[in-house]
Amino acid sequence: MYDALILLSGGLDSSVNLYKACAEYKKILALSFNYGQKAASQELKAASKLCKLLLCDHQIHNLDFFKSWTQTSLINSKKDIPTNIKLTSKAETQESAKQVWIPNRNGVFLNVAASLAESLNIPFVYVGFNKEEAETFPDNSIDYLNSVNKSFKFSTLNKVQIKSYTKDLCKKEIYKLGVEIGVPVKDLWPCYFGGEKLCGECESCLRFFKASV
Repeated sequence: MYDALILLSGGLDSSVNLYKACAEYKKILALSFNYGQKAASQELKAASKLCKLLLCDHQIHNLDFFKSWTQTSLINSKKDIPTNIKLTSKAETQESAKQVWIPNRNGVFLNVAASLAESLNIPFVYVGFNKEEAETFPDNSIDYLNSVNKSFKFSTLNKVQIKSYTKDLCKKEIYKLGVEIGVPVKDLWPCYFGGEKLCGECESCLRFFKASV
């Protein structure tokens, strides 16, 4: 029934992958997660809007268990998410990444996606990796993608493959590509917070706005 499954957060990278996949394949399924993140409502709102625009099916699943075993600021309401860091400072970006890190989050996401993909006989799962954030988030890297694909040759009978249109691109290149293929960048939600507007101060916002100029 479906040609590919897209992990969709409603941010820049995953949305570009969604639009690229919809141009390449006939039938797409998007998958989003609510894992207790502060921006959950806004992320899911953005993701749902994109799927409606593209007329593709969309599933949202709750991964509530993350809230019970991680104290990351991305989830914990008592901890502040780092803001106004210098993206040119390796020390600051590494510390910011440490503060928002969720243990094996992408590993869980990809395994859930692969399980769903196999059950629906979907051969490909697309994810919004990029080389810029791979420098501080190792589970965003090409090496990680390749290692996961090796494991799925054993753990999925149809040998689900993880792919990414953006894995070799930096944020600025991804933003430019998004504009070129018609992604409504003003409707995306790259922010770590879930307020009425993008905060413009968290690391994710800083990278997004830097990419847009």
